[in-house]
Amino acid sequence: MGFGCKFSIGGMNVNCVGVDVSKGKSIIAIIRPLGEMEIPPFEVGLTDAELCELPRRLGDLDGETRVVMEATGNYHLPVASFLYDSGFYVSVVNAMLVHGYGNNSLRRAKTDKKNAIKLANYGLDHWLALPRYIPEDEVRLMLKTTYRQYQQCAKVQTMLKNNLISLLDAAFPDTNRLFSSTARADGSEKWVDFVAAFWHCECVCGLSEKAFTAKYQKWCKKHSYNSGQMEVRSRSISKRDSSALRRTLFLVMSTILRRSPADEPVYQFMDRKRTEGKPYRVYMMASAN
Repeated sequence: MGFGCKFSIGGMNVNCVGVDVSKGKSIIAIIRPLGEMEIPPFEVGLTDAELCELPRRLGDLDGETRVVMEATGNYHLPVASFLYDSGFYVSVVNAMLVHGYGNNSLRRAKTDKKNAIKLANYGLDHWLALPRYIPEDEVRLMLKTTYRQYQQCAKVQTMLKNNLISLLDAAFPDTNRLFSSTARADGSEKWVDFVAAFWHCECVCGLSEKAFTAKYQKWCKKHSYNSGQMEVRSRSISKRDSSALRRTLFLVMSTILRRSPADEPVYQFMDRKRTEGKPYRVYMMASAN
């Protein structure tokens, strides 16, 4: 059964409990020296009521008892802490050490019961060297949990940002070339953040030139991006104005032209100028003004 120890430990009457912990349950295997199985492997849930039953069952065993389990993220913590508080010798070992123990044939199917038995046999073979589990203090545990959650949120944020960039590249090829500011130290890019702030053409066209310019420059300053300097002396945009603003407005006009919304006043003006035979760049910038 399992790997089976071939010797007793200093003549002592001992029991090694292997605990295979998963998300919603644990499989328990109790092995004695020479591979003797005290009772068949059994399942224990992770609710308080079921965990309270486990120390009673282990307490009925004759001789010294040690519990061995793998470090499995957060899943092993409730079981390890509960058994430690109940007075048991608990050892949480690195999963790689257990993985390399015994006969690891690639053809041998891994099951929770077999893994629990393997953990128990590992504990018997390393009885005197088993490190004792000491629960971390509450503050340190909370810090580790918070940091793990922060890392997970950062991964999700990166995934969403990459997805947004893919959509922008598909809808507006080479749009990033319209924004001259370099990426910030944290990796944020101006054109991606611009889309998040000015997500609809009305966020630009719905404002007067003066209002949008003020809002745009305020946004650039807040996010540490270069905005350029503008001199608003008339309602038209000249070459002396911000090149970034001109490119942005030109992009908005291109979007309106592509969508061709018949009820959009800006598009109606653009279409009228185009019908009059005005050059493309002329009626685009006239519409932006």
